[in-house]
Amino acid sequence: MELLYGCLYQKSLHGDLCPWIDRCCGENIQLRAFGAISAQTNFLLEIMIETTRIGLVLYVLGMANIKSGFIRISNLLKHKGERRKYGRIANSKIAS
Repeated sequence: MELLYGCLYQKSLHGDLCPWIDRCCGENIQLRAFGAISAQTNFLLEIMIETTRIGLVLYVLGMANIKSGFIRISNLLKHKGERRKYGRIANSKIAS
C-alpha cells in the first residue's frame, strides 16, 4: 500500500497522470455515465479530450517530454530529406 501511495502522490507522476485521468473522466461523461449532457458541454469536453490526445502523442514522441515531442514533429515537417531517410530506416527495422 505504501508503494501505491508513493507512486500516486509523487509530484512528477501526479503531474503526468492528471491530463490522462481528466480525459478518461471527460469520455465517461460524454458516454452519459452520469446522465444526459447538453450539446455545449459535449463540445467543450470534446475539445478537452482531443487536446489531451494530442498532448499524449507529443509526450510519447518526446520520451516523457511534451516540448521535445513538439520539436521532433516540427523537425520532421521542416526537413524533407531527413523524413525520407528516417522512413527508410523505420521500414528496414519493421521488415527485420
